[in-house]
Amino acid sequence: MVPNSCLFYLPDSTLILYEQITVVSSAIVCVQEKPLDVVRWNRVTDSFQRFSPDECASYLATHPLKAKAAGRKVVMLPLILFADDTSGNKSKKWHKFESWYLLLAGLPRHMNAKVENIHFLCSSDSMSALDMANPIADELILLEGSGLEVYDALHNEHVLVIAPILLFIADNPMASLLLNHLGGSAIKYCRICMADRDESPDIISAIRTLQDSLQQMVVISSQRTQQLKDQHRTLYGVREDSNPLLHIPGDAYRCFPLELLHTLLLGPVKYFLIEVMATFSKAQKEEILARMKAFNFSGFHVKVHGNVCYHHKSFVGRDYKAWSQMALFIISPYLTEGQQKVLLALSKVFRIAYCDFFDPAEADTLHQICVGFVHTVRDFMPSLLRKQKVHYFLHLVESMQDYGPTSAFSAERCESFNSSVRLQNIYGNKQAPSRDIANHFAIVEHLRYICGGGLFNSNERCSKGVKDLYDTHEVQGFFNSIPSKLLNADREIYKPGTARMATSYNGKLNLLKVHATIIDGTILELQQLETPYSVITHLGSMDDNVQEYRAVVSNCSELVHSGDYVELYPPFFQIWSATDNNPT
Repeated sequence: MVPNSCLFYLPDSTLILYEQITVVSSAIVCVQEKPLDVVRWNRVTDSFQRFSPDECASYLATHPLKAKAAGRKVVMLPLILFADDTSGNKSKKWHKFESWYLLLAGLPRHMNAKVENIHFLCSSDSMSALDMANPIADELILLEGSGLEVYDALHNEHVLVIAPILLFIADNPMASLLLNHLGGSAIKYCRICMADRDESPDIISAIRTLQDSLQQMVVISSQRTQQLKDQHRTLYGVREDSNPLLHIPGDAYRCFPLELLHTLLLGPVKYFLIEVMATFSKAQKEEILARMKAFNFSGFHVKVHGNVCYHHKSFVGRDYKAWSQMALFIISPYLTEGQQKVLLALSKVFRIAYCDFFDPAEADTLHQICVGFVHTVRDFMPSLLRKQKVHYFLHLVESMQDYGPTSAFSAERCESFNSSVRLQNIYGNKQAPSRDIANHFAIVEHLRYICGGGLFNSNERCSKGVKDLYDTHEVQGFFNSIPSKLLNADREIYKPGTARMATSYNGKLNLLKVHATIIDGTILELQQLETPYSVITHLGSMDDNVQEYRAVVSNCSELVHSGDYVELYPPFFQIWSATDNNPT
């Protein structure tokens, strides 16, 4: 034991007696009669070990970021990068552009999908995303290593921002390109593990790491002939090309989680629908269409657009997403026993993929569900294994363990931003599209900052009139490259308080008879009535002008339907007529 007369220097820069220490830290400074000695507690020998002078200096030295901050606050700002290719014309088939977008990882869920929170970095029709990554990687290394001094307008002070890269979002071909992987057509087709095409797809091989991949690239580069290099590329499944993203701090192979839009919706969901539809007769397809028309879509945000029996190959992600939620109720009677098992297993994986909450304690159970899906496909529909996307679901839970629910690394929000880049190219002069697109988004970012209330000219903000104008749907549509014909939010029927007379039910518009009741002065209940006469009886007069309404638009632009309960805040609501501007 250490003598009680000794003093110890703790990390909070205070000297206290040994008797006052309840928990001995792993590294403390013992003050003796002569100079300071840094010691470490050794639990095996029940004594202290003296540090070397270099170790002592490292413990007593000031952290570089603390020295750089110089007493200012340090703000951590994790970043998400998205890389994708998109077409530069209306046909979405030609003139490919590759682009980089930036997102802030710490935003609340209801804000991270907004277009104004997706920031354009660069785009080019002549350079690949990997070629454009050189300056991006340099900036990321600088932001994570040295930080950036900025002014915090909220606290009215300068702060040091440290912005490490949290993850990358990309579809499977783009992710393979950015990781020097050969892609899904290679023998080592998986970019996450060393799975081999000759092995069973339900096996997870050794997980790829940055250190192992760098060593493999060195081995490939050391080969003397091109034939030997090709053999080793095939053996490892990687290329030896220079890649600046591999020099960013951290393991780049863990920074590319599984992306669901192309892996699930445009993967097994699409392949399953195409294969089963090819086996149905014309009479069965007519019955399926009838079941679709009779299906109640009231609980869905979107409907399946188009004829599912004949146009399913041209569906987009949202159509496959809606179809996956109703497929069990529509086509189950027409499937074989094996197809029903595959669809049931696929539905379970779909539920995991789009969950709102992930409990790490359930990771093993969820992983077994994914493994069961791969086994079911292998046993009953092995034709789906021609595409290697089925294997990737063995890594789904691993991505969720690293980054939480898949909404944190969803690609749909960024894919929708591609239309903004496409429109800027379509309506540009085509002379220097990369420069013109970047200039446009730079101007938009400046205007958003100023009109959103940001400080400029040292201590000035825009007026309230400018902010109100900025919040209008026309201006927001201009900033977000939304055509004016799609801006329906200012129409009367979309204003808060508007009574809705009809709703889409079974594919048709139907009128429902409802009335509103105040319960305990705070709760509004929309009740469906039997006949219009009960409405008149409730109002107490045959002369009252009675309208039949289905729902009311709330202040948050959501419909309050029949049977819903909402909390009211004074002053009480007003109902606006869809035919005039007078509240009733």
